[in-house]
Amino acid sequence: MSLRKIEPTGLLVALVLMLSALVSPLKADGLTFGVKGAGTILLTEAFETNREGAEAAKGDHTEEALIPSVFVEYNLAEIGNIGDGWVIGLDYIPLKPEIADETRSTRDLTKANNVEADNPQVTQKAKADLKYHTTLYVETPGFWGGFYGKAGGIMTLLQTEENLGTGAEYGNDTILGAVAGIGFKRYMGNLLTKLEASYTAYETINLSCTNNETTNTPGCGKITADPQALALSFSIGYAF
Repeated sequence: MSLRKIEPTGLLVALVLMLSALVSPLKADGLTFGVKGAGTILLTEAFETNREGAEAAKGDHTEEALIPSVFVEYNLAEIGNIGDGWVIGLDYIPLKPEIADETRSTRDLTKANNVEADNPQVTQKAKADLKYHTTLYVETPGFWGGFYGKAGGIMTLLQTEENLGTGAEYGNDTILGAVAGIGFKRYMGNLLTKLEASYTAYETINLSCTNNETTNTPGCGKITADPQALALSFSIGYAF
């Protein structure tokens, strides 16, 4: 089964069950639950091509946001000693981070004889969000007093919300990603704090028009996008 056919909600359940299976044979006091706030810069480079493959539009979108999330993680060693244990964690963003939002005016080439000068001006409004954003990650044991490295895999649903004057429509898509980062953590009794910088790269998004499929109209084409993100986050959690 292709990963693209797995629903994000089903993946979230599967990841929680997998994490539970990993930690259940181990001591119960290694679990940490917490919240995170990430100051994030989302960068997206996108290309739009018409049905003939010619480039119709190109744009770069930058979105700055404070993105909250919740996490649960398990320390494979004694939580009071940051240098001892690897950490396995699961992070979930309950909101929908926005990666694209653009409005532009163009000629509707789906009308008349596809001659630009003969067609009316229309407004194209396009927006895309990331929904069910879930990360499964691993952190190294702490070194140099609390520094650690992090790597993980991401699955999320790209949800499109468009109002296009040409009548074109684009569907949603499940996409994968990878995150890498470095941070500093401290345990103060059962309280865990972390400061982390990270970089996230998502796979290339390819969305084809789902409208006018039989009319061969140049106004209904394809969108290709490459989203990525830079983040500086602060986390606080309680270790059992």
